[in-house]
Amino acid sequence: MRLTNDLRNAIIDNILKYVPTVNNNAAIEKLVNGEAHDQLPTALKKAIYEDKDVKNYLEYECLRTPPFRGIYVQNRHYKPSEKVIKQAQKLHNEQSESRSKIRKLREELKGLLGGITTLEKLIKQIPEFEKHVPDTSKPLKNLPVTQVIGDLMKAGWKNK
Repeated sequence: MRLTNDLRNAIIDNILKYVPTVNNNAAIEKLVNGEAHDQLPTALKKAIYEDKDVKNYLEYECLRTPPFRGIYVQNRHYKPSEKVIKQAQKLHNEQSESRSKIRKLREELKGLLGGITTLEKLIKQIPEFEKHVPDTSKPLKNLPVTQVIGDLMKAGWKNK
């Protein structure tokens, strides 16, 4: 069977599923939101403690600078401290390094698989990758032909 780019990409995706990655977004968000809450006025913190619904009336502010990009806090006057900036930057750097490692591995795998033209050659040359080959008995869903055929059949097309 011919080793198409779609099949190569599916194999690469399957292989990279087993490479550990670092996602520190939740840790950064928790760190920032904790400090943002601590910076609220005492009376407001007391009101939130007494009635959790009060927090629903606070406006969200989206932070737009790294390492906080895309994190929302419920404190429009939040200013991150140096300590939080350093901790968040460290977490952000770990995550960036992990993403870079995955991108590099993806490129290496593309280069390796780019020179192999058939599935049989792949399995013969790199038997460790055989278990990462997707089921080839059914067509890949992202192929445009599958979509067009499906649309034709929905429209009443009969293949005679």
